[in-house]
Amino acid sequence: MVRGSRAFAPTLRFPLHVEALEARWVPTAYTLTPVVPVVDAAMAARLSAVIQRGAAAGNQTNVFTRAGDSITFSNNFLIPLATPSMGVDLAGDGSLNDTLAYFRAGQIGGSNSFAHPSVAAVSGYKSADVLGLLPSELAVSRPAFVLVMVGTNDVAAGVPLDTFRQNLTRIAETALNMGVVPVLSTIPNSKFSAELERLQPSYNQVIEDVSEALRVPLWNYWRALQQLPNLGISADGVHPSVSPTGGGDLTEKGLQFGYNVRNLTALQTLDKLRRVLISGQSPDLPSDNQSWAPLTNALAVAAGDTTGFQVEVIDTTTRRTLFRFDPFPGFDGTVRVALADVNHDGVPDLIASVGPAGPPHVKVFDGQTGSLIASFYAFDAGLTTGLSLATGDVNRDGAADIIVCPEANAPAHVKVFSASGELLDSFLAFPSAFTGGGRVASGDVNRDGAADIIVTAGTGGQGHVMVFSGTDLGLLASFFAFGPAFAGALSVTAGDFDGDGAAEVAVAPSTAGYDPHVKVLRPLTEEVVSSFYAYDPGFRGGVQLATTGRNGHRALVTATNTAAATDIRILDAPSNGVLDAFFVYETGFRFGASLGG
Repeated sequence: MVRGSRAFAPTLRFPLHVEALEARWVPTAYTLTPVVPVVDAAMAARLSAVIQRGAAAGNQTNVFTRAGDSITFSNNFLIPLATPSMGVDLAGDGSLNDTLAYFRAGQIGGSNSFAHPSVAAVSGYKSADVLGLLPSELAVSRPAFVLVMVGTNDVAAGVPLDTFRQNLTRIAETALNMGVVPVLSTIPNSKFSAELERLQPSYNQVIEDVSEALRVPLWNYWRALQQLPNLGISADGVHPSVSPTGGGDLTEKGLQFGYNVRNLTALQTLDKLRRVLISGQSPDLPSDNQSWAPLTNALAVAAGDTTGFQVEVIDTTTRRTLFRFDPFPGFDGTVRVALADVNHDGVPDLIASVGPAGPPHVKVFDGQTGSLIASFYAFDAGLTTGLSLATGDVNRDGAADIIVCPEANAPAHVKVFSASGELLDSFLAFPSAFTGGGRVASGDVNRDGAADIIVTAGTGGQGHVMVFSGTDLGLLASFFAFGPAFAGALSVTAGDFDGDGAAEVAVAPSTAGYDPHVKVLRPLTEEVVSSFYAYDPGFRGGVQLATTGRNGHRALVTATNTAAATDIRILDAPSNGVLDAFFVYETGFRFGASLGG
């Protein structure tokens, strides 16, 4: 081990214009709109009034219908969700069961909403056709919601954009006037021809524009498909693909197909609308730094792919999205996050660092107000490996300190900073010849009152775990969590999960190709407290770990690292019991998320 701020000098330097970090890049709007609609307070109030007006006229709040072309007419869409006997598999996640049961209970002429054959959803329909038959469909089905996806045939027929915009606007207004909430969906890519593929984005932008103009929900199905094989499109180049096991297979394997993802995201969209507009749960807060909410009981989720925002903060007790924001405006990559009280005011603060392909920039935001407390570079600006980030009170001053380490392609150089950016400690966790980077966590494993520093070796480091004393950086533990044959990287976190006063260490493979195996250990003795699979054994996409407060204790949080939907679970670590499970509402991406709790 080498201690001292001069122990690390990157051998590779990359040119970087630092001023570019703060220059906001403005992409096409629909490409960064979340998959599942964001329903803020203003939208919730307006649409709740629409539903109440519809209910007074005879509409049913537990009924929805659909409108569109062959992609919406298909038996692969919604029908597999109609009854429990259809083989719906939610991959062990129960968070959507209430919504399934709610809409299965509503009846339209002897069928529920999932099975109902809408007269406004017919193969070959363009926006004008849907507009013509929508009033009849709404009069028959008497729904609270209508899922609208139209435009694929408009593109193919060369319907002018202005005409398409007018038709779609009238479709949405027709629904609103009949007391029905229209949910507008973007359309998938067209692989039928290069010309159609070229034109499709303009029609999706119109769909985004109409939803924004009328303040109605946008379900961005297009975005949910972007990381699927062939963009989720079947061999015909037009229609979504479907799993051989059917459209109701919502497991990791099933969610490699377009219709399966459409069914999942439709269900998640309906779940959001039911909870906020029918059950009266809190709406989302606007996506800007000015709408900050105190970070008590919070979990910060940094999406594993560019999502239109870098960080989403969720209340773990209600699943409510407190706010979304960009700690690094203009940077279009991923970030890392942590939550800890660094200014000793009793409220956790948010710490963020730039991920791979960006400089080693760290920012600290006040958890009470959202104001910027500190902004500093942890290493030379040419280091673009991304930083692993952790927090803990290393120097026992009552405030959490910030711990960072390059994640990959560099020595595992650990630095500890105060909230103001003052360097407190600097050392190499592994010999300098090892350049696989490392992941860091923190917890008081020896009950001396100081947070100790846990470092796991990155790729190529055999899952080596080292624990250093926060007091003097003395080595407290060294072991291989999954045996010396392990070749991937580990996610790591620490917390006093069993209430004995000493922190346990939790590890899991974070790289793809390994079982979702989580181990919780007492590092000083290497005793395994708990060993379990966080997800189905068939899931091999990697697991991210964090901790959060739950019922007065620390609970373990897991998230799928590469999956078609980011599946978050909160567990009682000693018993492996699931305390909560839910999907983050940025679905359809196969890049998962990193966590800070």
